[in-house]
Amino acid sequence: MKVIDLTKWGKYTGREPLCSLPLSVNEFRQRTGIELEEFEEANKGVCYCAFVQLGQLKYFIQGFVSRESKQPPIAVDMEGNNADPAASLFSLLEYFDLDAADLPWCRRDLTPPQWVLVRETDNGSRLEISRYYNEKAALWVMTQFDSQTQKQGYSVVKARC
Repeated sequence: MKVIDLTKWGKYTGREPLCSLPLSVNEFRQRTGIELEEFEEANKGVCYCAFVQLGQLKYFIQGFVSRESKQPPIAVDMEGNNADPAASLFSLLEYFDLDAADLPWCRRDLTPPQWVLVRETDNGSRLEISRYYNEKAALWVMTQFDSQTQKQGYSVVKARC
């Protein structure tokens, strides 16, 4: 596991909750060698975070309250267009030598994202660009792409499978 720069996260990926880990910020550091960055967040107090990568999978890690506290547990988000959330979860469990039963909270729906961002090509074909877990995120990304180009159109559709 290594820390990655925010620019490696992906400009239009967003984040989706994956699970929480039964670790304090200090325990996370001891197991990974990664020091979470401390910052103050309005209405939440002191928080700790890092964008990390494990193999090809990327996670946003966030701790709260203090470096020693396990309550609330460390929150783990995955990329908002992650195609295989089950693989992300299992890789994390394997890395920390945990079972799903050890997790204080885990995402129930580990199916791939269902909202598809589609680009209309010049010849009338439709090309899948990316998938998202919620329609609002997909529509936001669509507006970002639409504002950058005048030639191609984009749309958001619900996946058929």
